Amino acid sequence: MQAGPSARLLGRAFAFPQVTMARTPRPFEEDDEQQLRDLHGQGFGRDQIARLLDRSSYTITVHAEKLGLAVLITSVVDTGLFLIMAKTSGVVGAV
Repeated sequence: MQAGPSARLLGRAFAFPQVTMARTPRPFEEDDEQQLRDLHGQGFGRDQIARLLDRSSYTITVHAEKLGLAVLITSVVDTGLFLIMAKTSGVVGAV
């Protein structure tokens, strides 16, 4: 006997979340620091810089503090502005 659609739906709803493995840390090098300085100078916030550099917000905060930069904490509300700024500045190609 097979489970009906309701049972399958309930099974998915109560399933354990998929666990992903942590990535191996990458060193934050001089090139990354320069990109951080450039993006900060263009007005990008912490979360936006983190997305562009494929780093965590925490990593950006730590290195910004080391460089003496005050990064702005941004939210999802800023996503539209982020995409416009990224495309206009040439950081990303076609968005």
